[in-house]
Amino acid sequence: QIYKLLNIKSTIVIPLISNGKTIGLMDISSSRLLTDNDLQRLERISGQLTAAVQRQQANEQIRRSEEFLKSVQNALTASIAILDEEGVIVQVNAAWRKFAEQNDYEHSAYGIGENYLEICDSAAGPNAEEAKSTAKAIRDVMVGS
Repeated sequence: QIYKLLNIKSTIVIPLISNGKTIGLMDISSSRLLTDNDLQRLERISGQLTAAVQRQQANEQIRRSEEFLKSVQNALTASIAILDEEGVIVQVNAAWRKFAEQNDYEHSAYGIGENYLEICDSAAGPNAEEAKSTAKAIRDVMVGS
């Protein structure tokens, strides 16, 4: 009766299937009869929609994994900075941030975006040799020695 009220002549529900599992539905209603051409177009659209849902699910899974990784890192008492292949700090944990604050480190992002190896190489003061040794050891790990 709602179909008559809305003048719906065709309805189709297409399952969005990924790896043999239904991940959603695409429901289409029309005031005219759907043709074979319409159905083929809707099938292509459902494929595109399935891909979009898969991307969204993958992005959500990555986000949850990143949050889990951060929570594990923040639970550790050791100061941790994660470096990229060039030595640039891409992430730090809570212990690192606390250490930076206690030592009046003045970078707003606790060094994220800075090259840790260059910082160690240019260190001066009583712990300069230790910093330079640390940079060398990190480089050795990066090249696999």
